[in-house]
Amino acid sequence: MLYPSYYKELLRVCERKKFDLKKVSMDAYDQYPLYRITINPSAKRTFCITAGIHGTEPAGPLGVLNFLQKLNPRKINKKIIIFPLLNPYGFFKNKREDRGNFNLNRHFFEKPQPKAVKKISHLLHKTGADFSLSLHEDDELSCFYIYQYGSNRAFCSSIMNFIGKHAKVCTNAKIYKHKASDGIIQNPVFDGTLDEWLHAEGIPNTACLEIPDSIPFNKRIKLVAQTLEFIATEA
Repeated sequence: MLYPSYYKELLRVCERKKFDLKKVSMDAYDQYPLYRITINPSAKRTFCITAGIHGTEPAGPLGVLNFLQKLNPRKINKKIIIFPLLNPYGFFKNKREDRGNFNLNRHFFEKPQPKAVKKISHLLHKTGADFSLSLHEDDELSCFYIYQYGSNRAFCSSIMNFIGKHAKVCTNAKIYKHKASDGIIQNPVFDGTLDEWLHAEGIPNTACLEIPDSIPFNKRIKLVAQTLEFIATEA
């Protein structure tokens, strides 16, 4: 989906459904806007969703859009904060890295942080979330799995159980040399990612969902939307 059609549809859906969409910043190169969407702001529990930090993983941003298009606001049982596209340059140019050739998901613990990473850190620093989920794609494995940081395994288990009703979940005892169980890699070795950083910054439980890109593209988008709807209305 080309810019500005993605943003145009995002704004249209949020306006129609009265979701609070705000342009909270420009990217580090003052080229593309960065948006935050807030839904059901008065709820007690807060869930944060991020997508598109890698530009060549479009199922996340487009799955978020599909989720918003189909979501019934009356069924939501928690506050939802969404950053639908953290690397717009990469997304629109079909490039994994950002304009400065940074893999934005590997520099969060650096001091000082690269400018583009610092921009994302500033946006996500004070969400007050109880749980966060980032959406990624895997071009090697043909099954869903999730990295989880924190002690509350039950929430990730509920997500993987839901996904398992619709698609294949990884059942290997090891995933990329990480110990795994039922598709969950819990507290993996330090890698400098956004999810690790958010956990270190005080979000009790954070996770990174890996979506296999061996699944047809439209089905990936649909599965992302279904999973987010489950999280927003049932989990």
